Amino acid sequence: MESSLANCENITNLLQEGQTVGVIAKFNRSTYSCLVNYGGAANRLLENLARVPHIVFIHEDILTGAKTEYQDEIVTGIDAEGNIHTEKASYQLPQETTETVNKLLSDHGIKITTYNRNAELSVLADAFISDHENNLMFRLYIPNGKLYAEEMSRLLDLFQDWLARVKKEHIRKDGYKTSSGQVFEFFSEESTDPERFVGTLQEFNRFLDICESPEEAIRTLQGIGVNKSEAAEIVRRYGKEVRRLRIDLKHDREQRILSIRHQLESELADSVSSFQVDLSQLDALVDRMVPSPEEEVSSLLALDSHDPLRSSNGIQIHQQFIECVYGEVSQNVAGTQSFGPDAQALIRAIQEHGGSETPDLISSVHEVSDTEARTSDRLTARQKLKEFLIRYRNYIETTAFGLAQSYVENQVGV
Repeated sequence: MESSLANCENITNLLQEGQTVGVIAKFNRSTYSCLVNYGGAANRLLENLARVPHIVFIHEDILTGAKTEYQDEIVTGIDAEGNIHTEKASYQLPQETTETVNKLLSDHGIKITTYNRNAELSVLADAFISDHENNLMFRLYIPNGKLYAEEMSRLLDLFQDWLARVKKEHIRKDGYKTSSGQVFEFFSEESTDPERFVGTLQEFNRFLDICESPEEAIRTLQGIGVNKSEAAEIVRRYGKEVRRLRIDLKHDREQRILSIRHQLESELADSVSSFQVDLSQLDALVDRMVPSPEEEVSSLLALDSHDPLRSSNGIQIHQQFIECVYGEVSQNVAGTQSFGPDAQALIRAIQEHGGSETPDLISSVHEVSDTEARTSDRLTARQKLKEFLIRYRNYIETTAFGLAQSYVENQVGV
């Protein structure tokens, strides 16, 4: 996007007409200058862009304000008629411009995808078009061996059934398996707003939470158009599945805790350490660190936000051993993929700063490491992680940031 003020307003008008099916944009240094200079017009443009499916590509050096000069055609001025004047020059954006525009994009919820080479941009743009043409609503990567992976798969099957029987949505569940994990994808047969799909998932979660109160659950279904006899049958079947899931989740967690405890006890017996560990403290530490779905089955897909180290607060035990337990727990509950200190540093940073994005970002760590996954999927995962590191580079400890950045940079290759 690099144009005059008048054209900027024309683009906004097109977005407001409601006929736009999707937007692919590339913001360069001149775009950043325009967004600062156009004030209210730029805000209106971004506000309307955020309302349609979009992907905005920004070179990593521009997003970070890297101290490297490039031969760019830059904006040197804007006349009274709104025409922009440019010239070729080696130029680096002022830090204030970079920070202002980055905040503007964040405030408007613009979905940024970074790139370093044009080949990456091409692959990611093609994937965006393909997903949009096929009406992709939802994609999830679950690594093999992940705690509660089987229960997550069953929950997604139940969600597909809910979409068909209750919401009367024509949704196709697809995906693929690798030796390291499985990708779940939901496609709509009709063009549907992904945000509405997210709302439907939240509605499904709320229904599961009340399934063991049959009368309330039946009334909820009747309220969205399901007849009473069918509603009663759905509540009976879903209530049974929720109870079964809750039992299986409890058993799965107990088995993992036992496995972790046995492994740690063996390591303690084989090591010559300068500190003693009470086994009751070990039990309490492991129990706190292994994530629990609590009472709500619907919380299953958000468990990656659990930070094992924070869960150790209040237990008086040697810090070196806490770190040892953290490593064992993290590796055991995350899946069969083996991560080194660089990937572990990235996961820790995500758990500390990822907020609501934490489950998606940790899933991206596993997906980018899966060499059998689709190149476009791995590249998308890598760019998500890069964008996260760029955003929080000033908040992550220097050594940890270096390890995490090195890990991300060494993945894929287009």
